[in-house]
Amino acid sequence: MTSTKTDSTKQHTEHLLKSYLKTLRMPTMHRESSTVELYLQQLAELEVAQRKAGAIARRLKHAQFPVTKEISDFDFAAVPKLNKKRLIDLAQCDFVPTFS
Repeated sequence: MTSTKTDSTKQHTEHLLKSYLKTLRMPTMHRESSTVELYLQQLAELEVAQRKAGAIARRLKHAQFPVTKEISDFDFAAVPKLNKKRLIDLAQCDFVPTFS
């Protein structure tokens, strides 16, 4: 009896999730997610990415830089002695230790 109740609850949850995703106009998310856990993992991953992007945007705004510049915009031809590979490697910040 317990497995029948569990199966029924799982089906009900999947039906609700499908309904909510349809209401939110996110049917692709339901088709790509085979389990609720996978869906939650994808949702959490998206939330983390959005929060990181928001934090970066807030920091840039707070810094009040006159113009946003990226390494991809840099004209390496203007400074031929500059080692492009080394600059890109330094921009990755791999030399900074990470602590978990």
